Amino acid sequence: MKKHILKLLREKKLNKEDMISIVAYIQATRDPDVINCFIENNLPLARCRAQRYHVPGVDFEDLMQEGCIGILDSLNDFDITLGFAFSTYAVPKIDHRIRLYVAEHSSVIRVPRNVHYKQQRVNAVYKLYFQETGDKPCHDTIADKAQVRREDVPDLLNLSYLRTPTSLDQPTITGSSISLSELIPDDRDFVADTLETVHWDELRTDIRHILSEQEYTLICLRFYLDEPDPQPSLDEIHRRTFRTLQACGDILGCSRENVRRVLAGALSALSEHTTIRHKYACNE
Repeated sequence: MKKHILKLLREKKLNKEDMISIVAYIQATRDPDVINCFIENNLPLARCRAQRYHVPGVDFEDLMQEGCIGILDSLNDFDITLGFAFSTYAVPKIDHRIRLYVAEHSSVIRVPRNVHYKQQRVNAVYKLYFQETGDKPCHDTIADKAQVRREDVPDLLNLSYLRTPTSLDQPTITGSSISLSELIPDDRDFVADTLETVHWDELRTDIRHILSEQEYTLICLRFYLDEPDPQPSLDEIHRRTFRTLQACGDILGCSRENVRRVLAGALSALSEHTTIRHKYACNE
């Protein structure tokens, strides 16, 4: 019997009845030689499914291995009494193994399995709804059909963990000495360094010579230059907000719209003044 089974498997072309009889033999005997030969016979199926899910950053041979594990899982669970073809049952098992592997190894940042499952359900609902109606589904519809929280839908739709990471050290243009990191602004220390080097009395004197009395008063109110020592600590830099337009208007006894108009003119005048712009390293 074993020789006959091996001969059938080496012929590569098996009908549905032959495949069912071979699976029944394997489930009864667990013969390793027959199992290995059976997997080799089904390698084209595993290769076909692996090609469908192959993404950059994942080795194709690893996907083939996961596909073979899916074939083994199918051998253990396949019910020959139902009369279905083995491949019909095996494909979902193979796909399941490959998708899990891709989700866990295709990105530097690993996405939890439960998030991966939710993202699959959301994408499936989105595609099916679009195919049936021609319109994009709203977030409430997606949340209801995919059984996820409504507030999680935007993040799941925008999940981009399959994208290949880009190095900040790579050149912007082939052959260029300028890297991406040199083009990314970093404002975290700029504000603190600027505030530490500003002489506030000198700043008030400089802007007084440029602005009108009304503009100068409003700038001082808006940015707390009216205080005896406006120098904030590093903690206050992050906590402090500018005086609101309404608060400035209440102090000056004018409307919020007038404050906004005068303030816009004052800031424009300061930004266009070459000495102020260069001296205090600000363009806005």
